[in-house]
Amino acid sequence: MSTEQREEVLSWLQTKAYWKLGELEYKLAFEYDVTYESKRSYYELFD
Repeated sequence: MSTEQREEVLSWLQTKAYWKLGELEYKLAFEYDVTYESKRSYYELFD
């Protein structure tokens, strides 16, 4: 995932009232073709 893509995802997360792991996984997979092997990588984006 590029720095620009990461910033876009972080901006998107900031618009959410609450976060769902499944929704983040779906967005990354279908919009950015990114699938992490570890759930920890997704949680790091939440941080």
